Amino acid sequence: MTVYTPLYYDRFSCRKGDCEHTCCRGWEIDIDDETYERYLSMPGKEGDRIRKGISTEGGAHFILDEEERCPMLDDEGLCRIISAFGPEMLCDICDMHPRFYSEFDTFSELGLGIACEESAHLLLTAEDGDLMMHISGERPSFSEREKFFLSLREDILKTVLDTDTSFSEKSS
Repeated sequence: MTVYTPLYYDRFSCRKGDCEHTCCRGWEIDIDDETYERYLSMPGKEGDRIRKGISTEGGAHFILDEEERCPMLDDEGLCRIISAFGPEMLCDICDMHPRFYSEFDTFSELGLGIACEESAHLLLTAEDGDLMMHISGERPSFSEREKFFLSLREDILKTVLDTDTSFSEKSS
């Protein structure tokens, strides 16, 4: 299968405690079943803290505090799970965010969601060449739906990144 990804994809690195708008605040953080089972058996004080921070009502997820922060986020904005057990112990959503994977009829795509400030920074500061999609695998014959999607996305990116046009003109 052919895979496309922005050329800046591999430059992504989480800002961790330096992130002004952390993804560890204001979002429900779901825990996949496999990771939930691991969390149930984690040892010591940190294992107890993790289990206290989880609700299973409506599916396993972390219980946000009164400031809507993940209970695993420490005062420096770092994840206690990573500090205590390493990044391999993160639940799937925390491990992958803001990366995403989309599968289409004839190709797949890896990308970075712009809800993340570092992802948005990479996109908005990309040189023209950085927006070209990297191709691995054989180039497919695109379906009409895929041609429309790719063309629409290209037009949106050109509009967003056009520094010669004001925001109000772009949004009209």
